[in-house]
Amino acid sequence: MEGTKIQTGNHLGKRQDSSSLFQPSVIGQTLDVKNRLVRSATLEGMASDEGRVTDKLIELYTRLARGGVGLIITGAASVQKSGRVVHSQIGVHNDDLIPGMKRLADCVHKADGECKIAMQIHHPGRQVPSRSGLTAIAPTAAKDKFYGTVPRMMTEEEIQRLIEDFGESARRVFEAGFDAVQLHGAHGYILSEFLSPHVNTRKDKYGGSLENRMRILADIYHEIVKNVGKKFPVLIKLNGDDLVPEGLHIDEAKTIAKNLEEVGYAAIESSAGIWEAIPHIKPFSRLPEARLQILRKEQEAYNLPYAKEFKTVLRRAPVILVGGLRSLDVAEEILSNGWADFCAMCRPFIRDPEFPNKWLKGSASKSDCISCNQCFDRILKGKDIECVQPH
Repeated sequence: MEGTKIQTGNHLGKRQDSSSLFQPSVIGQTLDVKNRLVRSATLEGMASDEGRVTDKLIELYTRLARGGVGLIITGAASVQKSGRVVHSQIGVHNDDLIPGMKRLADCVHKADGECKIAMQIHHPGRQVPSRSGLTAIAPTAAKDKFYGTVPRMMTEEEIQRLIEDFGESARRVFEAGFDAVQLHGAHGYILSEFLSPHVNTRKDKYGGSLENRMRILADIYHEIVKNVGKKFPVLIKLNGDDLVPEGLHIDEAKTIAKNLEEVGYAAIESSAGIWEAIPHIKPFSRLPEARLQILRKEQEAYNLPYAKEFKTVLRRAPVILVGGLRSLDVAEEILSNGWADFCAMCRPFIRDPEFPNKWLKGSASKSDCISCNQCFDRILKGKDIECVQPH
């Protein structure tokens, strides 16, 4: 891994009482997290056609809570009805959805009184499959080369409505009893599109310069605070690099992260890539030659360089690292060196929701998730997310 040397010694085969990974920490003013393990947001494909929480979702997140993870971030929930990228996506665009969301939060808290849960909220922007029937919108009408969609350029009135919808969605998350909310500002979805010079070449106050491109995130934060106050933690998932030549890169991303901390965001989850880049990114690729490739330890934590750069400019907001983590000693080294403050995973927890408890009880075994991504492929085919490999 460029700029990072991960030691591969298996030196953590005893009970993890003194492990950095299992020490408590705090996000923002109010979010006490029992350990440094985060379940990173991943679309589940388990909501109803109207976006309501189902018994399947309750079961999924209850199992995760009992499995020992400190903080769960749900799969992306749509802030607008017209932005539900799949029919089975959670909706957070209407007050009628609050009771189901509350049942989800309550069940997680009941399953493990120390486990915390945040809801990720998002809008897909221009990244919508043609079969979805959605109208693709974006800061500008830049064609998406992955989906082949040409979005409609948003008007300023539509941008203001989007800001208000993010604020109202966060209010619903708060009223439902969640412990925090996370904005999806990565992976080429609409907030990522505003940040990226690859997509956003607007000539008004929301485009062009970096100051203008990141303005929407400040406006959304202030809208959320207006609705729920300053104590409710607002997290964001942010690209360190779009991984396309003309996209967002780490120098600008660091400036964005520092600005977001100053605005009031409580934590930054460091990721990378947009859908246009996916065919060229081996860990995410659905190409046949990328299947069944077990990550070697030196290939783990492939977003670590961006997290380390964020850490150089952030003073209060912790950095959550996601991307290919599989081994206890790799996670422990990252935390002990201060390269990140939390370690996030999802595919290993799809494979085995009990995985954190196994580490806590003394196992140093690496996750046997083989990163085949067929769990995600199920979502694209309209099925629930689950591991398809033999156990």
